[in-house]
Amino acid sequence: MPQETILVIDDEAVQREVVAGHLRKQGHRVRTAADGVTQPRSLALSPDGKRLYVTGLTDGAGVSVINTATNQADTKVSVAATARSFDVAVSPDGRTTYVTDYTNNLIVIDAAAGQVRQVIPVPGQNTRGIAVSSDGSSVYMTNQDSDNMVILDAGTLRVLRTVQLSQGPRDIVFRNQSAQAGVNAAFDFDADGVVGISDFFLFATAFGTSAGKTGYNARFDFNLDNQIGFPDFFLFADQFEKKTR
Repeated sequence: MPQETILVIDDEAVQREVVAGHLRKQGHRVRTAADGVTQPRSLALSPDGKRLYVTGLTDGAGVSVINTATNQADTKVSVAATARSFDVAVSPDGRTTYVTDYTNNLIVIDAAAGQVRQVIPVPGQNTRGIAVSSDGSSVYMTNQDSDNMVILDAGTLRVLRTVQLSQGPRDIVFRNQSAQAGVNAAFDFDADGVVGISDFFLFATAFGTSAGKTGYNARFDFNLDNQIGFPDFFLFADQFEKKTR
């Protein structure tokens, strides 16, 4: 039986309880939280596993910082009233949190202080995905409407390069990182064209299992570590509500 405790965060009470109830039926320990930010969008875990960053898509919602030991929001990082926090990534040393504001800004947060350190305008339109290189030296961001990826120097926050892509890029994957974003279609288990609640229920049936155990299914093992746990859940959550075609 799965031993992990799953924290379900959603500002909509009905949806929160539906998900929590389904997980409990699968034998998981579940805690719920309604506080934090309005319209939660993306998640990122600090390298030491002590803090979970949750972005809020509503104008000015900011970033909620959850203490994973208590499953409570310790603090909220305030952003500009017009900022719409989309994706989030944490530097390998845990000192800096990077958030995309899809009004075309990069929000740089001092993790220890819990405050915005700097806001950097990003060339392009509709800034979405973000990732940090494994050595922490570069920050990668995708712009959906201008079909490109912007690479910044993490030290100076200056643009190093812009790479033209196609078909509205929204996320980024690194083969040498566990916090990676996959191809959207891989998360659309029921092949209905969107990563939704039905896909989550399918994923939940295998959560907490490992290779060779009853219920394990390799299709849900996104980081290929022979077990289906929180790293896989965070990858799935990053794709939630995205269309695959």
